[in-house]
Amino acid sequence: MKKIKYKTLQEGFELLENNEMFTFIEDDESEIEIRSSEFKSKVRKILFYLQSRGIRPGCELVFQIKKNIDFMYLFWACVLGKIIPVPFTYLEKDRDRMKIINIWNTLKNPYLVTDLQSFRKLESVISDCGFNEYESIKSRLILIENIPEESENGEIVFSNEQDIAFIQFSSGSTNEPKGVMVSHKNIIASINATIDAMQVCENDIYLSWLPLTHSFGLIGTYLTPLMMGCKFYIMSSKLFVVKPLLWIKKLSEHKVTITASPNFGLKRVCKYWHLTNDNTIDLSSLRIIIDGAEPVAADVCQEFADKMSAVGMKDTVIRPSYGMSETTLVISTPRTERKFIEVCTVREQVRIGEEIIEAKKNIDNIIRFVEVGECLEIFKTKIVDDDYNEVGEQVVGTLLLKGDAVFSGYYNNPEATKWVFDEDGWFNTGDLGFMKDGKLILTGRAKDLIFINGENYYSYDIERICEEIEDKEIGKVAVCGVYNNKIKQEILICFIEFTGNQEKFEDISLKMKKQVIKKAGVGIAYFIPVNEIPVTVSGKIKRYLLKDQFDRGEYDEYIRKGKSNGLP
Repeated sequence: MKKIKYKTLQEGFELLENNEMFTFIEDDESEIEIRSSEFKSKVRKILFYLQSRGIRPGCELVFQIKKNIDFMYLFWACVLGKIIPVPFTYLEKDRDRMKIINIWNTLKNPYLVTDLQSFRKLESVISDCGFNEYESIKSRLILIENIPEESENGEIVFSNEQDIAFIQFSSGSTNEPKGVMVSHKNIIASINATIDAMQVCENDIYLSWLPLTHSFGLIGTYLTPLMMGCKFYIMSSKLFVVKPLLWIKKLSEHKVTITASPNFGLKRVCKYWHLTNDNTIDLSSLRIIIDGAEPVAADVCQEFADKMSAVGMKDTVIRPSYGMSETTLVISTPRTERKFIEVCTVREQVRIGEEIIEAKKNIDNIIRFVEVGECLEIFKTKIVDDDYNEVGEQVVGTLLLKGDAVFSGYYNNPEATKWVFDEDGWFNTGDLGFMKDGKLILTGRAKDLIFINGENYYSYDIERICEEIEDKEIGKVAVCGVYNNKIKQEILICFIEFTGNQEKFEDISLKMKKQVIKKAGVGIAYFIPVNEIPVTVSGKIKRYLLKDQFDRGEYDEYIRKGKSNGLP
């Protein structure tokens, strides 16, 4: 199996073959091809412009970029100039744009790159923050429209493997964003381990709609095939959301072998699959769909596999995997071609330090999990209980890691870094799980664990039970644990994306309540309809935002009117 021999992304960029083609899918019949020789030439010219604007090695460049191709040009210009790229989700809404200010104030010597229209929208937000912030950002603004087509080549500033390749700010599934420092060494180690685990070869063909602002898309489905010399296709996340079946069409058209999607992407395809009228679709070439970035649901995997079997997809294609930005990307993935494996356990036994008890799928009071494969060989791993004692197989605990792909810390945030590393250098993932026959099964995030009447409940588990009540007017469901001062314990709050009338909502929430009591043995205190459940770019629910809104009393009036179908 071929592995990457060089030590930095700079070296990899220089070794790109000049006749390689990068393809960007713009729409059904529109694709843009760029030869790597042209790409490399433009990158060096963009670097010259950045350097002419006074951006030096070690400066940070915050990305607010709409188009994938612009993102790639600027990312590589930064890499060649030892400028630190800070890719961040393109923010569409005013309420989200304040995050740029928070990031800006975390950095040492930042600049911002965006287009004029986007800056006009951002300007109205940052101008309210005060004169200093506004003037600071405006004076360090790089507008994409102002980058000249022709100029000199910039000066390459060589990096070593320990240097920061980019900073990955989380999009905030649990708290305010923190900047993960990802080094060249981290990236090369992660790519090589992934290549080995997934048996990637030069003949593989990739296609991805994942955002490049997230490690899953940037490293997993862009840098990996690029550095390996594989052919690859990129389409925008926005295009996928609008036309999810286009992803399937292009997988077939280009005989793609490797792609990726969180569960919500598979679910979106299933939702619209009945609209397909293309009898030429053939997914027999597809060998891997990396399914990660959010908890993997067996029901969604099975529905997708069943629907795609009609167009030639093998039932071994879906690879439930696990990773996080702090470990560069992949932590675990199945190493062999096999159908995904579901593990059902007795609910009361899924506790830290206790051995799980497997159960049959067709009974109540169980939790269903999906194996996420073996941990990559570059990691040392252990699972520990609350007293930090290592536990054996099939015992639930917190996953700790060491290895070359583990980050060194959060940028300019030593306090946050201190909290996630112990004195022996073990990184605490904050994820709970257990091993079964050497395979990892995740049970949830420690921060999403809810404690009621002496029992542990996982938010996503209760959410899945609620989602068993199907209705076309229901969108996402989010369940949070909120401390109630009157009864001195946590209660469950269920937020539901809902578009119907109040009478219909009360009917649905009553059905959900009965279902949760039946299957989990716990009552939901309040059901609250919302226009939108906030999620990260990778689809993780931002439960902490909903919890904060509830704690601040934003839903008190709704509850006082007795419309929450809740328990007193």
